[in-house]
Parts: sequence; C-alpha cells; structure tokens
Amino acid sequence: RGRGDGYRLKASQFDTTATIAENDVVETSGAQHSLFPAGIPVGTVSSVTTEETTQQKVADVRLLA
Repeated sequence: RGRGDGYRLKASQFDTTATIAENDVVETSGAQHSLFPAGIPVGTVSSVTTEETTQQKVADVRLLA
C-alpha cells in the first residue's frame, strides 16, 4: 500500500519480518485481488524509517516511470 506525488511513493504495510534497504527494487506482489501480476518493477527504495508507535516500516520509493 502506498501514496505518492507522481515521482515518489511512501510504501508501508510490509511483512514485519521483511528486510528493506536503500536501493532495493520494489516490485508488484501479485497478491490476491491485485490488479497487476507479481514481479513488475515499480521503483527503488531511497530511504526506510520505522513508525515509532506501530514499529511499521515505511519506505520512500523513487518510481521508475
């Protein structure tokens, strides 16, 4: 899940065990009821933060297109 301004995206709701790092490629998941199949590159991670209250990871993603 995410939101953005056309060039960047804030992505969240990662699996709690996921390891996310700068320059990782973000791809579509192909989850059930998804509009897109798995494996389509979306962008690259430019930074990762952790929400203090929920400990949820949030990634800033630079979109490819």
